[in-house]
Amino acid sequence: MLIMKIKLLYDRGEKIIEVDKDVKVRDILERAGINTETVIVKKDGNIVTEEEELKTGDIIEAVRIISGG
Repeated sequence: MLIMKIKLLYDRGEKIIEVDKDVKVRDILERAGINTETVIVKKDGNIVTEEEELKTGDIIEAVRIISGG
């Protein structure tokens, strides 16, 4: 069984998430306990959707959305 490693950058920290199957951005965020409605995700400097498929070695960055009045 092939183990994929995805690096997640979030809140000035990083976390390596290991999965044993094809994975999408949404899956990584859920495993990390991050609400998909509160962040924008970037991969290779580009904004991606939560349906973006990832491969081993990918680095994604979850940027918290801040709003207010």
